[in-house]
Amino acid sequence: MTQHAMEETFILNDFSEPMLGWAPWDNCTSPAILDFPYTGLPGGLFGVLISCLFLVYMYAVLTAVCNFYLLPTLADMWKGMTVTSDVIGATIMAAAAATPELAISLVSTFWIEGEVGAEAIVGSATFNCLIIPGVCAFLTKSHNEKPIDIWPLTRDALMFCISLACLIFCVHGEYVHWYKPFIMVIVYFAYVIGLLLEKYLRRKTMMLYYWINEEEEKNSPHISLSRLPGKSSIEKETLLTQLCSLLFWPVTIILYITIPRKYPSLAIFMSLTWIAVVSYIATWMIIYIGYNLNIPDSLMALTVLGFGLGIPELLSSICAAKTGKYTMALCNAFGANTFNILLCLGLPWSIKLLISNNQSIWVNTEGLAYNCALILVIVTVIYASLALNEFVLDKKIGCFFLVLYSIFVVLSTLIEMNVFYPVNLPLCNIKDYYYD
Repeated sequence: MTQHAMEETFILNDFSEPMLGWAPWDNCTSPAILDFPYTGLPGGLFGVLISCLFLVYMYAVLTAVCNFYLLPTLADMWKGMTVTSDVIGATIMAAAAATPELAISLVSTFWIEGEVGAEAIVGSATFNCLIIPGVCAFLTKSHNEKPIDIWPLTRDALMFCISLACLIFCVHGEYVHWYKPFIMVIVYFAYVIGLLLEKYLRRKTMMLYYWINEEEEKNSPHISLSRLPGKSSIEKETLLTQLCSLLFWPVTIILYITIPRKYPSLAIFMSLTWIAVVSYIATWMIIYIGYNLNIPDSLMALTVLGFGLGIPELLSSICAAKTGKYTMALCNAFGANTFNILLCLGLPWSIKLLISNNQSIWVNTEGLAYNCALILVIVTVIYASLALNEFVLDKKIGCFFLVLYSIFVVLSTLIEMNVFYPVNLPLCNIKDYYYD
C-alpha cells in the first residue's frame, strides 16, 4: 500500500483521536517500507530471519552476475581494442563493477526518494577502503613482502578524498541544488581526462620513473581486465564450497540460461537486468529488516547494504592479491569509490533534476555529512599508517584496518541513532495499518 493510499484510508476512517492528515508524522520519519509492496512474510524475528537469509542469497546473485558474467563479457569485448587499460578501467570496467551501486542509487532517487542510496554508497566506500586492504593483508607472505607502489595509491586516495569533499559540498544543507550534481559528474570526467593526459605527458616527456614499466599496465587504476576471476583462480573444492554450490545451483542454472555469453550485447543487457532486479529486492529486504527492528533506513543502508555491495569488489581484489598484485587490489578499492560517489550519486540526481521542474532534491543530510567527514579522517589514517609501515601490506596493518572499520561502524551507528546529535527523527509506527 502506498503512502498516498494510506493517507486516504486515514481520511476516510472516522478516528476519534486527532490522527487525520498524518498529524503524528510531523514528528517522525516516514518509513521507506511504504514505497515497497507488502512482503507477505510473517511478523517478528522469524520474518526478519527469513529476510536475512533471502538478503544473503541476493548478495550472492549480485556477486555471480558481476564477476562471472558482466565483467568477463566486457573484457572479451575490449580485448581486441586499442584503448588503454586506464580508460577501460576508469570508465567501462568501473561502471560494470559499480552497477549494483548505481542500481541502488536509482531506486533510492526515483522510487524511495530518500538518502538510502547515498548512505549505501558511502558505506560501500568505507568497506572498500578498509575491509579490502585488511583482508588482502592476510594473504601476504611475511618472507616476501613487496611494497605498494606509492604513486598509484596516492593518486587514487587523493581522488577519493576529492570525491568525498564534492559529496559533502553537494549535500550541505537540507537540499541538493540543481548545479551540484552536475559538478560531481564534471569532476569525474575531468578525472578520466586527467588519467589520459597523465599517461600522454609521461610518455611524451620520457619521464621513466620506476613505476612506468610493464607492471604499471598490470596495476592499472580501477578495475583492470587482468583482475577478472578466471580458471587459474579456481581452487580445490572444500566442503564449504560444495555446500554453497548445492545451495546456489538453481540460480546458477537460471543465470546460465538467461545470460548467453555467446551474444555479448544480449549478455550485457540481461546482466544489467538481473542486477537491477536483484538490487531492488536487496533494498526491499534491507528496508523491511530495518523497520521491523526499529533501525533507521539510513543506518541499514550505511552498514548492511554497504557491506553487501562491497562483496563483488572484495572477491575481485582477493583474486588480484593472491597473485601478489597488492597495488592493483588497493587501487581498485580506492578507484571504484571515486566512480561510486561521483557518478552513481551525481548522475541519478542530475537526471531527476533534468526531468522534473524542481530546482533541488531533499535529502536528509545530517548523518550523511558526518559520515563523509569521518571517512575523510579514516582515509588520512589509512595512508599515514601505510606510510609509517613503509607501504608494506602485512598482517598487523590488516588487523588495524579491520579494527578501524569496526570503529567506523560503531561511530556511524551512534550518529544515526542520535546519540551525539539529533540527525534522524524516529520511524513512524505504521504496523497496525500497514499489515491490515
